[in-house]
Amino acid sequence: MINLITKKIIYFYNLCKIIYSVPKSYNKPEKTKIIIFDSNPRSVNILGTYLSKINYGIIPLWTQSINLYVLIRTVLSFRHQKDTNLIRSYYDMFIFLMSPRLIITNNDNYTYFYTISSKFKNIKTIFLQNGKRNFYNDIFRSIQIKNNYYVDYKMVFGEGIGKEFSKYIAGKSISIGSYCNNFVPKSTLTNKQDILFISSWEVEPRISNQFLLGIDGGYIAYNTFYMTYEIVLNFLFEWCKKNNMILKICLAAYKGTNSEAKEISYYNNLLGE
Repeated sequence: MINLITKKIIYFYNLCKIIYSVPKSYNKPEKTKIIIFDSNPRSVNILGTYLSKINYGIIPLWTQSINLYVLIRTVLSFRHQKDTNLIRSYYDMFIFLMSPRLIITNNDNYTYFYTISSKFKNIKTIFLQNGKRNFYNDIFRSIQIKNNYYVDYKMVFGEGIGKEFSKYIAGKSISIGSYCNNFVPKSTLTNKQDILFISSWEVEPRISNQFLLGIDGGYIAYNTFYMTYEIVLNFLFEWCKKNNMILKICLAAYKGTNSEAKEISYYNNLLGE
């Protein structure tokens, strides 16, 4: 009993810390026919471009921004809610107040999104897969098949991953490839004097010794995983110098972000500026 009370105190303490620290809005959300769920730049910039001729609203994740009007309405009606999770109830209230017909997101691994259709029968939901997915250290390890999740349209990279998603989330899977890549015009330029290394670098997490979960159930540390980069890139760098070729790196981070600056610094330290 004491442990349960302690966990609840810690939960609400951390909740209050986040509410205090994130940006806030105060107005009642306006009704709209379409909502983009998650206000990260990728969602707003790319999805917003596709929806440029249509009026749409945005529901930020609670860790991005808090609407105090919605939060107060949620707290006042919380004891009457079927869902006892305050964060999920907050999103439910947001959706209720905005009354959309369609909710779309590129946050395909945010489990709350899978529950919207079962709560709001008149709302269609669409998610667009935004990155590679697997079982280990990813969404398929954290969700269960019996959760009754449903998304009307799952826009996925291909048939294989569509079938995997369908084991856990009901609804129609449609293969569209990477919508982010589809958004970038094809280049017809060729340069046979260049070697292009496609990066999958990520910012070092807070718990770096548990970066990935191996197939044997053990953890792979961040530095261990990226040790292969040091071996491969130093080899390529020296080979390019000997053969009068140029080694180029296609960065994983988005242009203009803090992650991009960190990634450039990583490769500069690895290969020398």
